[in-house]
Amino acid sequence: MRDWRALRELYRPGQGEKIDLGLYYRGCYYRDHPREASVSEALYRMHALQHMAAMLPCVIRDDDELAGEPTFLLHALPTDISEDEYRQALTAHAEHPNRDFRRGGNHVVIDFPGVLAAGFAGYRRRVESERRRERPSSEKDYLTAMLAGLDAVETFFQRHASAAREAGRADLAERLDWLSSRPPRNMHDAMQLIWLLFLFLRTECRAANGFGRIDQYLWPFYDAGRRDEILTLFCHLWTKIESLHQSPNSQSSVTNIAIGGLTPAGDNAENELSYIALEATTAVRSPSTNLSARFHDGSSERYHRACARCIMSGIGFPAIFNDEVNVPSLHELGIPLESARDYCLVGCIESHIPGCQTGWSDSFTENTMLCLERAWQRLPRSYDELWDNFRQEVEQSIQSSVDWYNQQLAEQPPERVPDVMLSLFTRDCITRGLDVNAGGALYPRWHGFGLRGLASIADSLAAIKKVVFEDGLLSMEQLLTILAKNFDGYENERQLLLRHAPKFGNDDPYVDNIAREVADLYCRTVLAHKTIDGGRFLPLIASNIRNIAAGREVGASPDGRFAHTPLSTACSPFFGNDVSGPTAFFASVASLDFSLSKGGTVVNARFDPASFAGEEGLERMVVFTKAFVRRRIQEMQFNFNNNAELEDALQNPDKYQNLVVRVSGFSAYFVYLDPMVQRDVIRRRAHGHV
Repeated sequence: MRDWRALRELYRPGQGEKIDLGLYYRGCYYRDHPREASVSEALYRMHALQHMAAMLPCVIRDDDELAGEPTFLLHALPTDISEDEYRQALTAHAEHPNRDFRRGGNHVVIDFPGVLAAGFAGYRRRVESERRRERPSSEKDYLTAMLAGLDAVETFFQRHASAAREAGRADLAERLDWLSSRPPRNMHDAMQLIWLLFLFLRTECRAANGFGRIDQYLWPFYDAGRRDEILTLFCHLWTKIESLHQSPNSQSSVTNIAIGGLTPAGDNAENELSYIALEATTAVRSPSTNLSARFHDGSSERYHRACARCIMSGIGFPAIFNDEVNVPSLHELGIPLESARDYCLVGCIESHIPGCQTGWSDSFTENTMLCLERAWQRLPRSYDELWDNFRQEVEQSIQSSVDWYNQQLAEQPPERVPDVMLSLFTRDCITRGLDVNAGGALYPRWHGFGLRGLASIADSLAAIKKVVFEDGLLSMEQLLTILAKNFDGYENERQLLLRHAPKFGNDDPYVDNIAREVADLYCRTVLAHKTIDGGRFLPLIASNIRNIAAGREVGASPDGRFAHTPLSTACSPFFGNDVSGPTAFFASVASLDFSLSKGGTVVNARFDPASFAGEEGLERMVVFTKAFVRRRIQEMQFNFNNNAELEDALQNPDKYQNLVVRVSGFSAYFVYLDPMVQRDVIRRRAHGHV
C-alpha cells in the first residue's frame, strides 16, 4: 500500500485558510439564479450545493489510498477569481446562511452505520418511497430537496472518480464509481465512503464534526488476515483528517473519534479496530484526530494497557471517558438505554447520540466567578448569606443565558435555515419528512452551558469561610479593601489566604465539599431549563481555553489570585495548588457528582515522564485508568511532558514543530499556541508517582 507519511508532511499546518471555495460557488449560484416562489428554500440550497459539487477542484495524489482533500480551503484566491467576484458571491451567500455552531450546524456525527449498510442508492430508494406516500406537500417538498442533496453528493464522488482516472489511478476510480451509488464491499471501500462523505459535509461550513464509534461500524468489514493493510488505511484516514487542519491549532478541525466502551446490548465493545485506532494515533501523531477512549467496569487489561501506552507517548490522546457515569446520566435524560450505551463524543468532550440528533452546540453562561465577586461585594455577614447571594447570582445569570440562547435559536427557524444534508443522514428525518431542526431527528437538541473556574470559585469560598467567618482573621471589609488593592501592600494577607485555607486538589473535604456544592448548584440550575424547540440545556464543567479570558474579567480573588490573571481550568485544581500528589488530586476530583454534568467534563492531568518510565511506569498508569473507572470520574486527559522541554520549545520553536500537547478538550502543536495558552499548559503541576 502507498505510504501515508509524505501526505502527512504535506498536510502539516500552513498559513491558514482565508478563502472558502464552497461558499464562493454556492454564492455564485445564489447570485446568478434568484429563487423562484415555487422553489422551497431547502431545494434552492440543494441546487446551490449541486453547483458547488460540480465546480470544486478534485485532486488525486500519487500517495493517496483514500481520495479527497479540502481543495475548497485555500490560502489565496485562484487567478481566475477576482477579489470583487469573491466578495459578490459571499454577499449573495450571506442571504442564505448556513446554520452556525451555536444553533446546531456542526459538532455532529451522522448515521455512518446506515450509510455503510445502504449506500447512496439505498437512501435514494428510501426517500423516493417516503415521497410517494400520502403526506403534506411541505414534507414532499422537503423530500424532493433530499433527493437533490443526494444528486450533489453522488456528483462529488463521480467527479473524484473521473479525476482518479485522469491521474492514472484505475483502482481509486473503480472504487469511487462503485461508491457513488452502492454500499461498500470491503474495508477499503468503507473507509473511502466515510471519508469522502465527511469531507463533502465539511464543505457546508461544518466544523469539529466527529467520526463517532469508528471501531464499531467498521467492524463488519474487518479481515484479520489483512490487519497490516487496515492499519495503513487508518493511518491514511488520520492523515486525511490532518488535511482539514489548514490553520495551525484551529479547533474548527478537531475531529472526535470514539473507541471502546459498551455495545448497545451492554457487552464489552472492544475489538481489534480499537487497537488499530490507538496504533494509528501513536504513529501519525496528529492533533486533529481527537481520540476518545470509552471505559467501563468490564474493560479488558489489554485495553487499559494499550490506551495507557498511547497516552504516555505524549500526544495527549486518548482522552478517557467513563461509561459507568455517562450511560446512566444520558439515560436519565430520556434516552433509551440501548442508545445511551451507543453515545459518542463531538468537538472536545461533548456528549452526542450519533446519527440521531442535530449538532451539539454550546456557549458559556456569564462568568460564574463574576457571580461570586458580586456576592462577596454585598458584604455578607455569614457564610450562609454569602452562599445565598451566590446562588441568586448564578440562577439569574443562567436564566439570562437561557433567554439569550432561545432568542438566538428563534432567529434561525428551520424553514428559513434548513439543514438538508444533515437531515438526510440523521435517523427518522426521512421517515418524518422533516428537517433535523424541525422535529425530524430521533432525539431532541442539546445545548451546553459551561462552568469555568470551578477550583477558583471553590478555593475563594473556602478562604472566605475559613479566614473570615470561622477564624476571624480578617473582616469582610478588610478583605474587600485588600482585593481592591490587588494585594499591593498586603502580601502577608495574601499568603494567609493562600496557606491558611485549604485548596481543591489535595483530598481535603473542607474545600472539596464546597466544590461539589458549586458544581451541583450550577448543573441543577441549567438542567431545569429547556430550549424553545423542546431540547435540553446540559451543563458542562469545561472551559476550553476560556479560563484565560474569564480571568481577565475578574479582579483579585480571595484564593490569593491576582487581578485579571487566568482562572483555574475546567474541573482541575488551580495551577500549582495540588501540592499533595496525584492520589490526592484524583480524590478531590472524584468527590464531585459527575452524574449531573451531563454535557461533559474536562479534567486536565499532567505527569512527569521520568516517573512513568518503562514497564513499571506503564503499570502505574494502568492503576490510574482503572481507578478512574472505579471512582466514577467522568473524563480525564493527560499531558506527559516536563517543563524543561516546554521551556526549550518556547525559546527554540523550530526544534519542536511536531511537539503536541493536550490543551483542554483538544490537543495542539505547542509552538503554534498563543503565548498565554502555552503558559497555561506549563503552569499545570507535573505529578510524579501515583
